[in-house]
Amino acid sequence: MKKLIYSLLAALCLMSLTACGNQVEKEPVMQQEAAENVGVAVAQYLVAAVDAGEEENFKFQFYSASGSFYSVGLGLTGTEVADKAVESLKSALEDTGSINYADINSATSVISPERADVTVDLVGELKNAKMEISIEGNKYEGYKISNIATNVDYTMGEKMSKAFMNLLLGMGMAFSVLILISLVISLLPGIDSAISGMKKKKTEKNAAPAPAPAPAPAAPAAAAAATEVSGGDDVIPVVITAAIAQYMSENGVSAGGYYVRSIRRARR
Repeated sequence: MKKLIYSLLAALCLMSLTACGNQVEKEPVMQQEAAENVGVAVAQYLVAAVDAGEEENFKFQFYSASGSFYSVGLGLTGTEVADKAVESLKSALEDTGSINYADINSATSVISPERADVTVDLVGELKNAKMEISIEGNKYEGYKISNIATNVDYTMGEKMSKAFMNLLLGMGMAFSVLILISLVISLLPGIDSAISGMKKKKTEKNAAPAPAPAPAPAAPAAAAAATEVSGGDDVIPVVITAAIAQYMSENGVSAGGYYVRSIRRARR
């Protein structure tokens, strides 16, 4: 029994030690002051490089082993990070106006064990902006910048105006496409009729002319006899007239001008 109790106590001790180990806080990725100094330095260099048209030199400082940033263990996680950083700053400069890199000297940061997010204040001629810089890594393996983005400080009215313009643009494009589709659908019957008419004309043009049907010689005589006879229900004269006309046409005798006026039974 005592052995069982000792075993349970030992298990509880091990579990408590494991729990204590899990509660130990991880070390932050870097100190707050260091992160803010790095953010200010990167922002100053990027603004100066774009202002002088030397964007490629900014990228070189990170990717080259002899670059000033790379030599202290600060690099970029992929070429697209530097490209997006330059494009984001250029886009922001259209609204902020010129930014003096010497005025970049303040920043705030949020530090966690996985990442340091640094926000650098930029003062422009027309508007202010903020450059967001994310730093990852550790002091043993070096640090890398995973994101650089410049956001203009718009007022609430400007944000609402931009959102309204985007809404109008989206709705306008949607309705324009719907109207265009409606017009195309309404024109389909006319287009189909035109194509059918062209095909029909082409078929008639290519088809050989059909021979004219031979006239029936007995029909005029039969019709004339039927017109002249007024016997009511008596159809015998009509039948006889048609037979005579057929016989004359088969023997080459013209039936023109011949009419049956009356018919009498022969005496035998």
